[in-house]
Amino acid sequence: MGPSIGGRGLYLGMHDRSRYPVRRNPLTDLSIHDLTTPGTVFQIGTVPCRVDLLTTISGVVFDQAWTRRLRIDIEGIEVPVLGRSDFVANKKAIGRPRDRSDLDLLGE
Repeated sequence: MGPSIGGRGLYLGMHDRSRYPVRRNPLTDLSIHDLTTPGTVFQIGTVPCRVDLLTTISGVVFDQAWTRRLRIDIEGIEVPVLGRSDFVANKKAIGRPRDRSDLDLLGE
């Protein structure tokens, strides 16, 4: 399966999925608007190798989290990720069984 929004095929945009059909390379079709609209979820690939881009996550405010981000190296590319406190806040806000299990593993 290629890129999808919320598991519903090759579309961008949470509010009007029919307006943004993706044909070839979905990354070239992304706009700043797509990536700055709260609530957008853009998925590339399939589990277990799927990458999800989310513009909003529960329990975390972007501007605050950005100042606390960590930078990790993935095959020579520096990638910003949530800092521990924001990761924990997100897991607590979501509260699914697997999130609670992750919190247990972190000693939270």
